[in-house]
Amino acid sequence: TQYFDGIKAEAYPMKGIEIGVTVLARWSMQFFFIVSGYFVGGKLIEARGQTFSIAWKYTKKLFLIFLFWCVVYTIENPEYVIKLASKEPLTLIFEGTRLHLWFLMSMALTIWLFAIWPLDKKRNSFLIVGILCYVLGLLGGAYLNTPIGLDLHFNTRNGIFFSTLFFAI
Repeated sequence: TQYFDGIKAEAYPMKGIEIGVTVLARWSMQFFFIVSGYFVGGKLIEARGQTFSIAWKYTKKLFLIFLFWCVVYTIENPEYVIKLASKEPLTLIFEGTRLHLWFLMSMALTIWLFAIWPLDKKRNSFLIVGILCYVLGLLGGAYLNTPIGLDLHFNTRNGIFFSTLFFAI
């Protein structure tokens, strides 16, 4: 939504369109997690004997997309990737070579969490875990610098914190 960040709309109709597109685009990631939960989570619930093969099937696809774009961005700026790999290798694993790739790894981790979830998936237990992860993610991320924030010493965007709730929904 901010690819053309340096270009600002100056006329009022264009400012409204710019704000509208930005607001609508912010829902896309949550929608991706909800739809994935509906389809992949539904398959995992229905096919209890094939849980791991289904989880592998979908996470393999996500990993290939993740890997493809990591390679593309590495070709674009190899120095950045080398620096990131030497200074923050976990960030490279969870975010890839660009920040916006975090959602692919997050989705893969959430699928595997759901696949190995020991409790009855049709109950609310996974939803409760999703709520707890989301709140912890907010407290350790967006609300870090507020009185209620928590310093968890890692970026809560990476991992299952923001995908589990929407997958469970």
